Amino acid sequence: MGTRTTPRDAPSDRDAPSDRDAPSDRDAPSAAAGPAEFTLTLTRRCAAPASVVYAVLADPLSHLEWGGERQWRVFRLTGLDAPPGPLVAGSRFTSTGSVFFVYPAVDTSRVTVAEPARQLEFLTENRYARHCQGTYLNRYELAPDGDGCVVTYTFQRLRITRPPLHMRAPMRLMIQRFGAPRLFGRGLDNLVRTAEAVAAGQA
Repeated sequence: MGTRTTPRDAPSDRDAPSDRDAPSDRDAPSAAAGPAEFTLTLTRRCAAPASVVYAVLADPLSHLEWGGERQWRVFRLTGLDAPPGPLVAGSRFTSTGSVFFVYPAVDTSRVTVAEPARQLEFLTENRYARHCQGTYLNRYELAPDGDGCVVTYTFQRLRITRPPLHMRAPMRLMIQRFGAPRLFGRGLDNLVRTAEAVAAGQA
């Protein structure tokens, strides 16, 4: 029996990006040849060791904290159902989310790579905005860096059908260039802070 959890509403100051969350050069997305071809890579340094970051990533319920409660309400997880225990290769889980408040999303994910302290990757089939469907790859790579590590997150859109208006040009290009780095960057920053807090509690 899996565990189902729904986060509380986040405070209003999380509802909109602030200036300090503006994307930097390290968050620049790659050029996209078409609506289904988009890759975004973000990198952060974390003071926690790679083993701690991986443990947080492998705990599916933690995603509801750094990707849900601490994320802006315009783009966040709202629920997750996963088997007990840490994620391993082959694990499957489902989640729900909110995109721009008005678009509920339902995801079905399967872990494709699970290498402790090195990499966690999962493939997601997504449905949102009534008729839109897509396939996305989420990859977290960890590299030791002194007492901490460098976390590299890669998001790839592999397929999208019947996209809503905001996912069509030119809005799609604006979101990919300016919105995606900030929204996904917020989640990655939350992951880093969560891992650092866990590491501090273990010291």
